[in-house]
Amino acid sequence: MTTTIRSLHCLLFLSALLCVPPAHADTAACQPVVASMVRLTQTPSHQFMTNTVPGMTPRQSEIVITGKTMSILVAGDHWKTIPYDAQQKVTEMRRKFADSSAAGKVSCMRVRTEAVGGEPATLYAMHDDTEAGVVDVQVWVSDARGLPLRQVVAMPELKSHTEVRFDYANVQALATH
Repeated sequence: MTTTIRSLHCLLFLSALLCVPPAHADTAACQPVVASMVRLTQTPSHQFMTNTVPGMTPRQSEIVITGKTMSILVAGDHWKTIPYDAQQKVTEMRRKFADSSAAGKVSCMRVRTEAVGGEPATLYAMHDDTEAGVVDVQVWVSDARGLPLRQVVAMPELKSHTEVRFDYANVQALATH
C-alpha cells in the first residue's frame, strides 16, 4: 500500500467521525475529535505526512485540501489534483464506522494537554478494530481553534506508523498540471 493510499485511509477514517458519533459509553470523549474533524473539512489545510514501515526509508508526502479539490504530492516530485467532495467521503465511511461503533470496536479517550508548535492542545486517543486490522490514532486538537494540529496513526498489523502535521495558513488550491 503506498504512502498516498495510507494517508487517504487515515483521512477517510477520521472523516468518518464527522457524522456518526460512537454509540457506546465514551461518546463524550469522542465529541471534541468529531468537532475538530468537522472544522477540518470546512477549513483549507496543508497536511505534511511521514510514513514509516520497518526496513524501508520513511516516505514523505503532502496533501492540500481546499473546498473542492485535493492535491496529492505523488512520488515526492509532482502534484496530482482531483475533485474532492468531503460529504461523499463521509457518506462512504459512515456505514463502516457505524457498524464498527455499534459493535463496540471504536473507543476514544482524552489523554492530556500539551503544546504543539507552541499552541496549547489536547491529545485524544482513538482505537478502532477494523476489518483491515487495528487502527490506533492520536489527535492533538488546538484548544483555541478546535482544529487538529497533529495526528499519529499506527496500524500494527501493517507495521505502519504515519505522522501528520496540519497547517492552515495561506492554503490555496494548486494549479493542475
